[in-house]
Amino acid sequence: MVLQDELEEIKNYLRMDFDDDDILLNTIILAGKEYIKNAIGYIDMDKPSFKILLYTICADLYERRSYLIDKAIQTNKIINSLILQLQLAEV
Repeated sequence: MVLQDELEEIKNYLRMDFDDDDILLNTIILAGKEYIKNAIGYIDMDKPSFKILLYTICADLYERRSYLIDKAIQTNKIINSLILQLQLAEV
């Protein structure tokens, strides 16, 4: 379950001032947290790096949703970099 504060933070990051996509954003936030946990092994939303990583993942998932698969889509370098930094911080 996503906290209302988290949802509002993500909406603010996306500069979204409407509620039409709240259900979709809830799912995206949960998927983003799961992605982080699977990539790093844990999640600590009190750390700014984890928050920015979640915001970036959510923005990427929200803005790139499409029914078409584009072979040229590159992975987000910010996401990859933050995940690597957080993984190395735990070594």
